[in-house]
Amino acid sequence: MVVCFGFTSCSKDDNVGGSNLLIGSWGAVADYNQINGNWVLDKTYSAGECIWTFDETYVLVNNKSDLLNGQKVPYSYDSNKKILTFTYMGMGWNVYKLTQTDFEVEGLTILGNSHITTKTVFKRIQ
Repeated sequence: MVVCFGFTSCSKDDNVGGSNLLIGSWGAVADYNQINGNWVLDKTYSAGECIWTFDETYVLVNNKSDLLNGQKVPYSYDSNKKILTFTYMGMGWNVYKLTQTDFEVEGLTILGNSHITTKTVFKRIQ
């Protein structure tokens, strides 16, 4: 089982600035693992396999291999610190890139006793 989480905490007031760029649906393209300081491709996604849909308050995660599949949970985004936090389970990601078309987040994946830094790359689909 894969669990992703971050060690961040943000309040609702942090959902400012660049959060408007998040609004809409994002389809995952690929996951990367950081190995010896380099990003190594771990997985590619088929169209529609993993979609995060944001409105102004909630994110709906559709990904059958994720603990949040089908969950609509509150989120916050601190555009100054570039931290995205899902308040459900305190899950958080560092935002590497957020533009009108591209969205990249880094998180921590725990596989058994191993801790791996991962990056997921998304493209806007709506």
